Amino acid sequence: MYKNDAIASLKQYNKLDEVEVEPGDVLIFKVFPGWAFGQVELGITWGQKLLHKKSADEKFGIKLQGSSTSEHAAIGLSNRLLAEAAAEVHDTDEIPNNAAIVFKCKNKELAKGAVAVTKALCRIDVDTRPKNRNILDGNYDMGGAIKSLSQERAFKSTTNQFIEDIISFVYGSSDVIPNMFCSQLAVAAYESASVALYGKTCFGSDPRGVTPKYLEHLLNTSGNFYLAGRLKIPALILHTHKVIKKYEHARKWKQSSESIELVEILEEAWSLQAQERKGFGRLLHIYETYFGLNVRSEFRHEMLSLTPEYLEDYPAVKALHMKPKRNGRLYNMVFQEIAPLEYFM
Repeated sequence: MYKNDAIASLKQYNKLDEVEVEPGDVLIFKVFPGWAFGQVELGITWGQKLLHKKSADEKFGIKLQGSSTSEHAAIGLSNRLLAEAAAEVHDTDEIPNNAAIVFKCKNKELAKGAVAVTKALCRIDVDTRPKNRNILDGNYDMGGAIKSLSQERAFKSTTNQFIEDIISFVYGSSDVIPNMFCSQLAVAAYESASVALYGKTCFGSDPRGVTPKYLEHLLNTSGNFYLAGRLKIPALILHTHKVIKKYEHARKWKQSSESIELVEILEEAWSLQAQERKGFGRLLHIYETYFGLNVRSEFRHEMLSLTPEYLEDYPAVKALHMKPKRNGRLYNMVFQEIAPLEYFM
């Protein structure tokens, strides 16, 4: 258990323990300073930093225990499944390439209820709702996500109707799922479960005004939750993701054919960490063979070579004849971001 501080930097993140995902866990995905490259990531993080409407807590001088580095949210349905807005359900192996902090609910009955609500909202069969009914809406609410930056976050009369609509759907008296965004789903699931179980709200907030930043604040200041740690992900995978994104958003006219293919190989090996749990070893081989980094002895047994058949799809890389690339933009990115990690001498 950690102090209720917002996790705003990679340094803070690295101090957290790695934990397994359990049903009812709330995950907040992080994009730290210098790690945002796409328009969505930049829009969310900068929007929360510059345009975030002050909450009632802040107006009374209370420091917000949430960071603008909070970019996305999900709920654990099981040890293997995560749910996101718009009925997106993923295996936990599909997403471990992004930094995420994990909050756990102390009230197991409430967590179980939130999982049931989330499953229903994700169109998964639950005992409380008749099967094979025609379901309406339940789409991702981009407009709502943007409005949440400037919306009031306190629970109000219209919030009660919103929660009642969700409960009605979960119990089968309605076939309409409200359109929601990621952090809204997380709060709505717990608020609805709490009202259904105990007749009162869990956070006392309007889910429609809860940004990822404010979600972190709610979880940090709620007596029902605690920051347990971070998602299991090797540093090599995390930093390789940054190199890939940074290079892909660099000026295209300065990218050589060798570098473009090397990034493709990096991305494929990086994604295999999720799909086959083998990307780690391939990355070690790639960084030593094609960038000249020296893998430490304690990690050498994990290295996996690229086969000649595999390289047939990458003629420019094959033409390097195993000669390390020691100059250029991609090399500089790797040298700055990857070389200092514990895997290399």
